[in-house]
Parts: sequence; C-alpha cells; structure tokens
Amino acid sequence: MKRRTMKMKTMPSLHKWPVNIFSWLCCSLILGLGCCLLLANQAIANVLPATQTPAQLIHTELTQDAPSISILEANQATIEEIIEETSQETAAAEIALLFDEAQRYRGTDGAKSSAILQRLEKLRHNLSQEQAYYLDYLQAYQQGILGKHDIALNTLLNVFNNTQSTELKFQSGHTIFNVLAISRRFVEALSYYNQTMALYSQVSDGGLRATSLFAGMMLFNELGDYERVISIRQHSDLATLSEGLRCKADAFLIRAESNLGPSDKVLPFEQGLALCRSAGQPLYESFIRLYYVRFLLANSQYMEAKTELEAHLATSLSTQYKLIIQEYYYLMAKTYWLLGNEAEATLFAERALETSVSEQYSLPLTLSLELSYQMAKQRGDFELALQYAEQYAQADKGYLNQLRVKAMALEMNKAEMLEQQQRIEILKRENQLLTLAQALERKENVNVQLLIVVLLLCLLSVCIWAYRSKRIQSELARLAQVDELTQVFNRRQLVLLGGQVLALAERNKTKVSVIMVDLDFFKSINDRFGHNVGDWALRRVAETLNALGRKSDVFGRLGGEEFAFVLSDCALEQALDFAELCRNEIATIDVSDSLFPGALSLTASFGVTETGLSGYDLEGLLSDADQALYQAKDSQRNCVVKFEAHPITNESDVATDAARDEVREGVSDATTDGTTSVKIGEATDATTGKTVNV
Repeated sequence: MKRRTMKMKTMPSLHKWPVNIFSWLCCSLILGLGCCLLLANQAIANVLPATQTPAQLIHTELTQDAPSISILEANQATIEEIIEETSQETAAAEIALLFDEAQRYRGTDGAKSSAILQRLEKLRHNLSQEQAYYLDYLQAYQQGILGKHDIALNTLLNVFNNTQSTELKFQSGHTIFNVLAISRRFVEALSYYNQTMALYSQVSDGGLRATSLFAGMMLFNELGDYERVISIRQHSDLATLSEGLRCKADAFLIRAESNLGPSDKVLPFEQGLALCRSAGQPLYESFIRLYYVRFLLANSQYMEAKTELEAHLATSLSTQYKLIIQEYYYLMAKTYWLLGNEAEATLFAERALETSVSEQYSLPLTLSLELSYQMAKQRGDFELALQYAEQYAQADKGYLNQLRVKAMALEMNKAEMLEQQQRIEILKRENQLLTLAQALERKENVNVQLLIVVLLLCLLSVCIWAYRSKRIQSELARLAQVDELTQVFNRRQLVLLGGQVLALAERNKTKVSVIMVDLDFFKSINDRFGHNVGDWALRRVAETLNALGRKSDVFGRLGGEEFAFVLSDCALEQALDFAELCRNEIATIDVSDSLFPGALSLTASFGVTETGLSGYDLEGLLSDADQALYQAKDSQRNCVVKFEAHPITNESDVATDAARDEVREGVSDATTDGTTSVKIGEATDATTGKTVNV
C-alpha cells in the first residue's frame, strides 16, 4: 500500500494520458502476436509426427544427421545398463533365496541340497567374497556327509583361516572339529574345538551357538566322554529350543545314555524318533533308530527290530551319511542272522563292508567283519571264514588303537581346558520364543496328526475286524469239511468231492475205483481199552491211509470206524493192489505210543469196486463197496474183497449175517483178553434157526 501511494504521487499530468495509453496498447498487441506464433509452431510440431505413416517415421529416423545417431547410441547404452542392473538385482534375490534353501535342507535332504549347491555354483561370479566362502562351507558340509572327509576338511580350513565373518568362522570351526572327530583325528579335533569355543561370546546368533554345542556333544560322544555330553545338554543355551534343535540334542543325549547304562536300559527312543520325524530331521531320526534297534536286540525282540529296520531303510539311505548307513546295514545283517535268515544277513553284511568310509576302522565295520566271519564259519566255508577272521583281527586292532588315541586326546584336552578356564566366559542367552504364527502352525500340525491317528485307528479296526471275520469263515469252512477227530474229509465233503471226481471221469470215459475200509473189532477196542485208545487208533489209521493216497484221490471218514477212498483214473486191479498196501500198512502200525502197546493190534477189512462194475453214481459205488466190505468181514477180516454182483435174496440172510457178526465180536472179546478159549465151529441163530459157521 505504501508503494502504491508513492506511485500515485509521481504520475504524469492529465494531458499526457492519451499518449501513454496508446503505447500500452501497441506493446500488448506485439506481445499477443508473438504468443500466437509460438503456440502455432508448437501445435504444428505436435500434429505433424502423428500424421506420418510408419514408413515415413522409419525414413525420418534413417535420414537423421550424425548428432541424432549419437543420441540414440547413448540411449541404447543407458537401456543396457538398466537391464544389467535389473538382472543383478534378480540374481541377488535368487542367491539370497538359494542360500536360505540350502541352509534349510542342509543335512535333511541330500538330493535337494546338492541341486541347490549346483545352482549356486553356476552363480558364483555374482557372489561377494563372503558369499563365496559361505558357498564353500556348504559344499564342504555336503562332502562331509558323503564321507569325503579329506576334501571337506581342506575347504573348511580355507574358510576358517580367511573369512572375515566371525559367525562363518565360528560355524566352519565347529564343522571342522566334527569332521576331524569322524576322521578319528581327535587331538586336532579338540584343538579346533577350543579355538572355536573361544569365539562363543562374539556370536549373537542363538542358533549357531546351539549348533556349536551340538557339535561339541557329537565330538565328546565320539571320544567316549559321555558324562560331558550330558553336561553340555544341560547348558542354558539349550534350555529353550526349536523342535529341530531339540531333536538333535535328544539324539546325542540318547547315544550318551545308551553307552553309559546297560544295553537293555529303557530310554525315550520313541519320543525322540517322533520329535525328529516331526521336525523333518531324517539324519538324527536314523541316528536315534540305531540305538533303538540295539535296545530291541539286547532284549531279544528280533522281529520288532526287523520291522523297525525294514520300515525305515529308505529314510536312512536318504541321509547319504555313510557312517549311519554302514551301521544300519550291520544291524540289519545281525537281525536277519538272529532270525535265521542267513541269505539276507550275508547280503546286508556285504553292503556294510562296501559302505566303509576310506580305511577307517569304525565300529560297524569291525562288527560286520566279525559277523561275516561267524556266518562263513557256520555254513562251513572255512576259507572265507579265515579271510574274514584276518580282516576282523586287523580291524579290531585298529579300533582298539583308536580307543587309546581317544583316551590320550581326552587327557590332553583336560589339561588344555584347565588352562583356558580362566579366559573363557560362557555367555548365557535364551533362544527367542516361537512366534504366534509358529505356535498356530504347530497346533495345526498336531491337529492334522491327531486326525491321521484317528483315521489310522479306524482303518486298523476295520482291518482287524476283516481279519477276524476271515479267520472265523475259514474255521467254519474247515469244520464243515474236515472230521474233527481224524482231520480228514468228513462224509459230506467226501460225497461232494467224490461226486465231482465221478462227473469228470464220466465225461472223460475214465475209470474210478472206490474202497471202503472198516477197522476190525473196533467195538472191542473201545470196550476193553476205552474210547481214548479208540480215538487214538482212528487217528493213526487216518494218518496212515491219508499219507498213502495220491493228490488226486479223495479220502475221508464216513462215520464210526469206516473210511472210504475215491480213486480217480484207477482200474479195479490197481485199486485192489492199493487196498492190499493199505491193509499191510495198517497191520504194521506202531502201537508203542498207545496206552496198551502189548495188548493192542490193528487190522482192517477192505471192500473194493469200480465204475465198470457199479456205474458212475457215488451212492451205488459206496453201496457195492460196502457189500464187498461186508463179505470181507464175513469171511475172515483183515482182507481185501472186490465187489461181485450176488445180491442178498431175503431178510433171513440179513439176519444170519448180523448174527454172524455178533458171534465174531463175542469171539474177539473172549479171546483177546486171554481168559477164555473159544473153538471155531458152528452156532445157531436164535431168530431164524439157521446154523452159522463160526
């Protein structure tokens, strides 16, 4: 406002206003025309390219001058730089993901771990120096699992001595003393153990700290210092662990307690196996299973051990850990041998020997050689047994030397520990609690597992029910077909199968013979010696006759002391010979194992017929054979009579024959006990008045 007031005071006089207005109008007009020209040029520049055809645009670009080409080249270079930066960012993301995957599957899935490491090796040119060292560490870890300890150790030492990362140095250090322990270089292993644990306080990663303690547990397990293993397990850093880490800790603890206590000491094997299985740790699951199988064998539970080993062989092989696979093969060989399966035992013993790592004298190797020696000696292959004995002696000596080296290494380590106790401060740090998402996921997994268990129980119940039903049906079928006392076909099954044989023979125009067998004086056997002896006699006769028949013959018990044969494709002469054979076999039955070996003798009478005489009707065949049998019993017993067509003419003849049987039974009763003398002569039938020859 003040400035405006001052201008008003300096304004020209009123008579100069028209000139000033005209000047302002001219300036405004000139400025307006300039703006219009600029806008028109801009509009033409914008419209002209849009109206050109694609061919005109290409022609325009090709006819540009040199400065324009330089601009295009500069733009192309910029595009290539952008693409390169993008590909580098993509490769970096892929590398980070691959390292995470490699860490996850390390020691749990050998095949996946190998594939990931191969991919990382192809991307090595995109790795930083520390990433390259970490890749070297992962590759060395894989080589160690595969049993290539020398290659793994050289790579690990290079990483340990050159990396600038404290955590990677710490991680490679505890892997070094692990590999040295497995390679039986215990003095060096303890030296690197001390160097590695000196870095303990500088490592903030709780997982790495816990892993180092696990490596220490493994080292002292190998050295046989099991009390120290148990002490390490009680470390505060191992108080709160994830499922996977608890699996590893429990595996080492079970090994230590198994070696400290008796072989049949009960340990939480199943709990450890379930934990490692749930955590996806097949390596440590197989590790625990080895000691579980040892426990089963120590308690003579051989079938349970066999089932456990066969069910989880694939899991053990998937670890690709040579020492575990070697001991697994040895335990399978020993289990099969204890069960009497020498072929499988020999196969797995050979596999155990073939799986030997380098030239180390491991305990599984020594035990496998001993077992191979015992098996070769047992089957009489003394030359091979001698070879195994020599190898076993050498391996046993080497193993004992390793035990002495372990003892010396422990003593040296104790001395070093006394010196280092003043310098080492053990930091205490608990692992972070699981997040809510992990807890929910674990709970969901538990629910799924419970559901699976319920389904499995239901399936098991159905299987048990089906199995029991099948057994009941089989038993009922057997009872319906087999005579309970003699365990041969009963009358019903004999008639059924005999009818089938006759029907087939009638179609094929072949002969079938039928033999009926009746034990002589069986009633007197029951009366004098009791029904137990009578049952024994029936069983022995049935066993004897059943053993004489062919597979195509049908043999069964008709009832009482009567049996019958239906002989397929058998003529009458052959049947008579077979009946005579059966008669002789019955007469020579050994009665020494009966209750009355001195007084008991067994004989039988036989009636024989064939389809040429009696037709293809089983009822007719049995009737005619029975008539022939009747003639055999009527004449002299203990004989074979073939059927001849001379039917009984009247009822008096039937009564006469019945009377003759009764008299003969009486004669038998009277003469067998040695108290009455009976003379063979004639007797009169009281019913008919006829005279009967006796």
